[in-house]
Amino acid sequence: MRAGVVEELCYRGYAIERLPAPGLPRGMAAGVPLLIFGVGHWTGGRLNIAIALLLGAILALFYIWRRDLLGNMIGHTLVDFIPNVLPKLLR
Repeated sequence: MRAGVVEELCYRGYAIERLPAPGLPRGMAAGVPLLIFGVGHWTGGRLNIAIALLLGAILALFYIWRRDLLGNMIGHTLVDFIPNVLPKLLR
């Protein structure tokens, strides 16, 4: 569950805020860490990369819109928790 917190801190909170400094537009600043985030999920195959890219894009858009890193962390943690942990708890 730490992945949601750490990934949001790195990919959204840090990268989106720091990449525009060298002159990148905010949209591109969100795209660079999004691609790294997606490729970072390659061990699950192409479908996992596609899901990571889609959810990463949603989280990036939410962060750009609201600037709510805590909200992103909670949302990301829930996205990880619901399919990975909840079914095991309900057995």
